[in-house]
Amino acid sequence: MAALMTGFLGTLFLYEALKRIRFSVANVMRATSPIILAFVSYPFFPVKLTTLNIFGAVILILSVLIIGVVDFKKHSTLNKKNSDETALES
Repeated sequence: MAALMTGFLGTLFLYEALKRIRFSVANVMRATSPIILAFVSYPFFPVKLTTLNIFGAVILILSVLIIGVVDFKKHSTLNKKNSDETALES
């Protein structure tokens, strides 16, 4: 029952996010779910952290940050270009 509800709620939240933000941003945020899940489940299932686990988490966080920064810069550049074009038309 918990697995069914988790899958259902996760999909429902993803669709709600897609209504409000772009897919690229929503998908990058969804990619952080393994790290969030590790923090939430640790009190119930204490697992020893290995160097490989920590290295993987760092790579995941860095990739999410890099993608987010690149996407933000691209989006802000497009908005500036569109506002400049609108100002020229006026």
